[in-house]
Amino acid sequence: MDGLEDQAEAALSGLLQQLHVHATVEIGHSSRDALLFRICEEMKSMAIATKCLVFRGGISLNGLRMLQQALQENETIHELHFVSLKSPEEVQGAIECCRSQPRIQSLSLKSYTTGRRADREGIASTICSALFWAQGTSGLKTLEIASYPIGARGAQILTEAIASDTHLTTLRLIDCDLRSDSASSVAHMIKVNKHLQELDLSFNPHFLGSEITRELTFKTLVQ
Repeated sequence: MDGLEDQAEAALSGLLQQLHVHATVEIGHSSRDALLFRICEEMKSMAIATKCLVFRGGISLNGLRMLQQALQENETIHELHFVSLKSPEEVQGAIECCRSQPRIQSLSLKSYTTGRRADREGIASTICSALFWAQGTSGLKTLEIASYPIGARGAQILTEAIASDTHLTTLRLIDCDLRSDSASSVAHMIKVNKHLQELDLSFNPHFLGSEITRELTFKTLVQ
C-alpha cells in the first residue's frame, strides 16, 4: 500500500510542477477528489503558468465545485477542455464553471464515440439547454462540441442562443449528427450573428453533403 501511496504522491507532485511550467496541463480520470483538492489549492497561486486545463474521463460534482471555487481566485486559466463527461450533471457543472468565471474564454466538450448513443444523446441535450440558459452570462469566445449527437432539436436550441451572443467568435460543432433539418437554424445564426468569425461543422456528412442543406441555407440567408 505504501508503494501505491508513494506513486500517487509522486504523480501529484509532477502534476503540481506542471502547473508552474506548462501552458496546457492534462488531468486524467484517476485524479480523485483528494488529489483534485491539492491541484485546486495550487491553482489559487498567482504564480502558475497554466492557461488551459484538460480533464479526461469525467470529473465528480464535488470536483467541479472545487474547480469553480479555484477558478474564481485564479487569473491565468482561460481554457477548459472536458473529454467524456459521464452525466448531464457533470455537463451542467462544467458549463457553470465558465458562466461564473468570465475569464474563461474557451470551452471544449468532447465525447468518445464508443460510448452508448443513448447516454451521449442525453448529455448532448443537457449541453444545449445549459448553454442556452447561460447565454449572455459568460465570456466565451470559443465553443467546441465534438461527438455529442445534438441533432436538429439541439442545433435549434444552441444556434438560437448563439445568434444573439456578442462574445463568441469561434463555434465548432464537430461530428454532432447535424442533418439537413438543422440547416435553417444554422443559417439563421450565421445571418444574425455578426460577431462569429469561424464555424466548423466538419464530420457531419448528412449535413454538409446534402443538397437540401444547401438549398435551405441559401434560402434562409437571402430572406
